[in-house]
Amino acid sequence: MALSLCIDTSSKNCSVAIFENSKLISVKEKKFDKPSHSEKVNVFVDILLKEKKISFSDFDFFAISNGPGSFTGLRIGVATTKAFCFANKKPLVSVSSMKIMSEQVIRTNNDFDLYCAVVDARGNEIYYSQFDKKNNIITDTRLISVEQIKSIINKKQKYIFFGDAADKISSIVSQKKNKYLNEIYPSASDMGAIAYEKFKNKNFEILENFEPNYLKAFIVNKK
Repeated sequence: MALSLCIDTSSKNCSVAIFENSKLISVKEKKFDKPSHSEKVNVFVDILLKEKKISFSDFDFFAISNGPGSFTGLRIGVATTKAFCFANKKPLVSVSSMKIMSEQVIRTNNDFDLYCAVVDARGNEIYYSQFDKKNNIITDTRLISVEQIKSIINKKQKYIFFGDAADKISSIVSQKKNKYLNEIYPSASDMGAIAYEKFKNKNFEILENFEPNYLKAFIVNKK
């Protein structure tokens, strides 16, 4: 039996979950319009540990979503999870935030040819990734312009687009057989099975130099 603490802070949804192997034990999450991960993630962890009477030393590994997504959110989540790993001498597992969303969507939508995660990268750009019905990666996550989606799509196939950029592309890929889910965000409650599989295969990150998958340079906008 492997006990894990999974954390996702890659979007406006701040979420923390505890798993026994791939079975969800408990989850605490909330969506915030303003960045609140630095204030809430440790509070959520503390609430879960007290509710389930679990201590940090009980966990066999810690898991974090590695992006892409919010630069600030990713940095906070990764720094927090790495600290837990260092302090408790436990391994770190990372999971793509795109694959986390796909896991969530496939569970309730199983009649599509391809599952496409689309996350707003601001401006005219999106993060894009494709998965099959078993959540195997077909297209690795990449940064593309909104217009590029036209050259990627095969009109003979049935797609479901999900993520906070789904509405952004719906007018460009306007096929009636496709589906668009804009209010889909990564959740730690969907990380368990993926993280546990990586744990079993000892697919761990190197703590000292692990960084999130930003995919895009961080730009500070001057007022």
